[in-house]
Amino acid sequence: MNSKIVTLWIAQTNAHSAQIVLWTCDRHQPAAESDTVKYTLSYYEFWDNVRQWNHLDALLTRLAPLSAIHVGGQKVKPRILSSLVQSMENRPDLLEQSDASDLSGAAETTLVQLHTQCGSMDASRTQSILQQLLDSEQTLRVAGDVQLSRPQIQKGLAFYFQCLGWWQQNTVADDFVQACQVQAGVLDSHLVLDRTAASAIHLWPPPNAGQAIVTGGQRHNNSLLGLLSQPLQTRMGRRLLESWLRQPLVNLDQIVQRQDAVALLVQHGVGRDALRDQGLRSLASVDLIKLANQLGHYAANEEDGTAFGSTRSALQALYQLYLVASQKIPLLVELLQSALPADSDEATVPRLVQELSTGLTKVAAELQRSVDLAEAVLDLDQAPREFLVQASYKDELNDIQVELQQVQNEVEECHAEMNEVWAQAAGVPNTNAVRLESCGDGDLDWQFRLTNTNDSKILQNQLGDTVKVHKLLKNGVYFSTKELRQLACKKQDLVAEYDRHQRQVVCDAMKVVATYHPVLERASECVAMLDVLCALAHTAAYSPHGYCRPVMTDGEEDGLGVELKGARHPCVELQENMEYIPNDISLIFGKSSFLFVTG
Repeated sequence: MNSKIVTLWIAQTNAHSAQIVLWTCDRHQPAAESDTVKYTLSYYEFWDNVRQWNHLDALLTRLAPLSAIHVGGQKVKPRILSSLVQSMENRPDLLEQSDASDLSGAAETTLVQLHTQCGSMDASRTQSILQQLLDSEQTLRVAGDVQLSRPQIQKGLAFYFQCLGWWQQNTVADDFVQACQVQAGVLDSHLVLDRTAASAIHLWPPPNAGQAIVTGGQRHNNSLLGLLSQPLQTRMGRRLLESWLRQPLVNLDQIVQRQDAVALLVQHGVGRDALRDQGLRSLASVDLIKLANQLGHYAANEEDGTAFGSTRSALQALYQLYLVASQKIPLLVELLQSALPADSDEATVPRLVQELSTGLTKVAAELQRSVDLAEAVLDLDQAPREFLVQASYKDELNDIQVELQQVQNEVEECHAEMNEVWAQAAGVPNTNAVRLESCGDGDLDWQFRLTNTNDSKILQNQLGDTVKVHKLLKNGVYFSTKELRQLACKKQDLVAEYDRHQRQVVCDAMKVVATYHPVLERASECVAMLDVLCALAHTAAYSPHGYCRPVMTDGEEDGLGVELKGARHPCVELQENMEYIPNDISLIFGKSSFLFVTG
């Protein structure tokens, strides 16, 4: 499932409240290598105030970003439906974005979809779909779950299946079969944070196209997300940071683990900067989750390869995996280990950093075999210009490769002749003014280019019978000759024949490569967490006014609470022409239980 949707089923209502059943699906975080579960179906059942929708507001803030919210119910008053839909509309922070830093660019959307006709809710149909989703043990557990067997939760699940399009066909998507688990969600598993609180602390960029709320603010410093995402290097890190901000921890041990990791990276700035500037930046152009999903697609292809698709796309994915496995991940492992103190041991290195180092080292070792496979299959001399199987695999491939090389030689000769012709026509010495460029535009594989657009007049007046001008742009005039176009057609025919001979080799290779899908998922999790930790440490280390590490406690005894000395807002203090005055805040059990906030 590439896009994330949630369904809201309104089970019951009264004058002031509504009972809501919310179903959603997330990627499962594997607990071990043997864990085959890929997705987790979660449900939340709660009552909410029909005027303010506080619980729903906080829950959606945690679950976002979303691609769609489906709302349904039976015998629900129109005013309640209208109030519910209105509460969720115009919330750009809920939208699924291609980049977390783009949350500010909100426009009108169809995020909320209201279903006035929901059809029947046959329990046997629901059980039939669940049996396809779950293994036998999970199916038995779900069947015996008293809470899940409650009618309103069953109806919410049936509505979820209807919205996914699984209800009518009574079948589920192939990648979901035997790959799910069902669990009950808990509203207070993370810090409750609704949109009002998120707006008050400037958690997200303001909805007015990213303009500052206060004078002098910029897109990179007018929200916590903008401020903390600036040092991030990877797409995986951006997604994880947004998730952390939406789901603040309430478990003290987990909070301290993150603090310990950030503190270590703050102290060892040279190693941290090397990690960011060399290791993580090398992964800036690679989305490991997207690559993992792309490789996983090849696992279920037919034996004859008819459902395989483009061999070029497959080999390009294999080449990306090769770069990740042979260069990027090993470099990251090396830099992470060198970033640790020379005299460090397991007792002094934070647990989270140890887990990341161990996880990345294991990933690098597991991916090493994919390097051997890529080197055996790919013609690395041609990549990334062309993605072909090595000609040594088959005699037919070798013969075609020889012909392709002959075509390339003829193209170079054609290029040299064109330079001579141009030199005579323009009355200038032969200075290689005509450039040969690959274009891949329609039937053309190559084009000539002259950088001066005024040269198009000479081409048309003196060489109009031998050249064809294709386009005139700011960077020059593009043209070709009949001989160059014929060579391009010959190359395309040879490449098509090469593709027919290499298809089965590619199909077999990609079925092996598809087994690295879970390894890449684990690599993505490690890289994302390392990126976020380095970004937090970078922000703290380079803050112009300095950050400190808070001492965290968990209890309600007298003397505990919240006590801040010289507290500052991390975004407001960065505004232009801002002279921020730090404030002390004290909310201590047994001494002070509330504050008057003025100004």
